[in-house]
Amino acid sequence: FDLSPQDSPWEDLGDASLHDHVLRVHMTVYATLHAMLMNMAQFGVCFAETSRFLAKMCMRCELSEDQVLSLHDALTSLYADRNATETARGGGGLAGPADGAPMGLKGEGGEERRGQEQ
Repeated sequence: FDLSPQDSPWEDLGDASLHDHVLRVHMTVYATLHAMLMNMAQFGVCFAETSRFLAKMCMRCELSEDQVLSLHDALTSLYADRNATETARGGGGLAGPADGAPMGLKGEGGEERRGQEQ
């Protein structure tokens, strides 16, 4: 791939060049969504909400079936790993904390830690 900026409109590109540009955009969207899934899992967003977000974005961005399946596999793996870690720690698993607060925002005694230095 040529990484230089595009100097002509999409409509003026030949079929092969247009195909390469579309693939580049889809690969960029795929990588971005994968990173977002990892962040959502790490920040304690529940599996159902992350799954809905993924389905909406894959449809909106018209990713290929292979890319969609790969992202769903990654999502399942991320939350299975998170669930195993949370269970080992005695936490809530896939849904995150029982009170719905994002992970890491409660202190040892259950008090709110927002806005306080840790």
